[in-house]
Amino acid sequence: GSVIVSHDLYLMWRPRRLSEVTPDSLGILELLKPAPEVLVLGTGAQAEPLPPALRDYLGRIGVRLELLDSRNATGYFNVLNDEGRAVVGALL
Repeated sequence: GSVIVSHDLYLMWRPRRLSEVTPDSLGILELLKPAPEVLVLGTGAQAEPLPPALRDYLGRIGVRLELLDSRNATGYFNVLNDEGRAVVGALL
């Protein structure tokens, strides 16, 4: 299933497709401390374009987005996490 992860948190996540990812489903980003600077969003087998409402939401809360297929998103999350960056991975 889908998951959201940070350096010390691993949660199952309801969305299964990018079309199901909404600002509400990413609301945890506003609760995490320290606030994440980067969201690595894995879209499954292939990278897909992000809906404009999500891009607007992430811009409003000040989180940079890296949109990748899930395999590459996992690796990129690990690199940023190993560097000690405030990163969250959301993997479909």
